[in-house]
Amino acid sequence: TLNDKYRFAMENVRELRALGCRVGHGIDVKTMTSNVLLCLCYLKFDRIVFNFPHAGFEYPEEDVRQI
Repeated sequence: TLNDKYRFAMENVRELRALGCRVGHGIDVKTMTSNVLLCLCYLKFDRIVFNFPHAGFEYPEEDVRQI
């Protein structure tokens, strides 16, 4: 899960939500238009940020040389 891989993930999510941000994770960009929770026809976003923490390179994602 997000919290298992990133120690401060939930703290960051709580802080962003407290600032009025809508935070989602585990969303597949290929199917997001049919995601009932997103319902893009009714929601407007100022920005969408896609994070790709691991792109399959040499080191594990926890290794500072990787990120």
